[in-house]
Amino acid sequence: MNIVIKKYLLLESLQLSIISQKSLIPILSNVLLEAGHNILTITSTDLDISVKCRIEADVIEEGSVTLPFKKLLDIIREIPEEDITIKEKDNFHVSITSGKSFFNIAGLNPNDYPIIADISGDRCFSILSSIFKKMIKKMAFAAAIEDPRRVLNGGCLNAKGTEITITATDGFVLSSAKYKMSENVSKDVRVVIPNKTLSEFMRLLRDEAMVDVYLGNNQIMLIFNDIVVTSRLIDGSFPDYESFIPNITRDNVLHIKNSVLLNTCKRVSIMVSEDVNVFNFSIINNIIQIASFTPGLGEAKENIIDIDYKGEDFSVVYNSKHMINVLRNIDIEEIDILFISKAMAGVIDIKDDNEEYFYFIIPTVEDNK
Repeated sequence: MNIVIKKYLLLESLQLSIISQKSLIPILSNVLLEAGHNILTITSTDLDISVKCRIEADVIEEGSVTLPFKKLLDIIREIPEEDITIKEKDNFHVSITSGKSFFNIAGLNPNDYPIIADISGDRCFSILSSIFKKMIKKMAFAAAIEDPRRVLNGGCLNAKGTEITITATDGFVLSSAKYKMSENVSKDVRVVIPNKTLSEFMRLLRDEAMVDVYLGNNQIMLIFNDIVVTSRLIDGSFPDYESFIPNITRDNVLHIKNSVLLNTCKRVSIMVSEDVNVFNFSIINNIIQIASFTPGLGEAKENIIDIDYKGEDFSVVYNSKHMINVLRNIDIEEIDILFISKAMAGVIDIKDDNEEYFYFIIPTVEDNK
């Protein structure tokens, strides 16, 4: 392999790589470089997720090499000149030259690099990257972490008709993002995307572009801007979460500024601990009181007065982190919170044109004081 490539193109592509940090397989610390037809393809994988980037290059001689990602990134980042020559030597060694700079770096046999299989078949749907990224951001915080019920450690992607929905829950808080498209998906699907993959999607979806989404062979594949991202899915059936949500009524409705409630919750939660991560939430005589008490640490209490609330008085205990995470992910200032069922679970449902964001917060216990 012998190529000349622009520094900024190579650097941008390398920064998109997914590299295994703990793998005992040495070649997974490398990236695969394949040159042909004036295109350089950079492939990286940790065996669960893979990223392929295609960039323009002056290919003098076709070929492929694998090079250690960290060293390669450091070299390219520090090279001062724009044009970089990468040339394969003997025994998988590669020279990298640019201006007065010269590096000789040892690689590994490219034939040993894992084969990344593409998903065959038609795309399931296409969606703007900004919308898809926003949907993931709005719901991913509610996914469980290391739950023995593996399907909860990710988000459920449900594509049906013209609607795309991504939902996550840890059993105590549920978040759901829905988008209505102008045309039907090619096939109805319901799959579970791992937390790690959702995080990588948010990292990689940086520029505005149309994203083609493919599903098959228990994998999901995204194609956008000459980038292909492939990931394994979680095997199993996501719970029928819609059946868990009680009938939603407007009997108890709180209209409030999101920032006022969020900042109050954040201040009161200063006095909670990881072991006792809850606060009391009550509405009595048109006053919200949020209070926390942690044995051996202390307490905090704050009132919000003259609120706009229609319904019965109540007092419950919420997980403070759940409430704060929900409010942090809401973009609008004026919100309605519906308190439903005997337990007074909180529901926030925000609809905006073709988008809908739904949050369901289950109280930890009732406070009968």
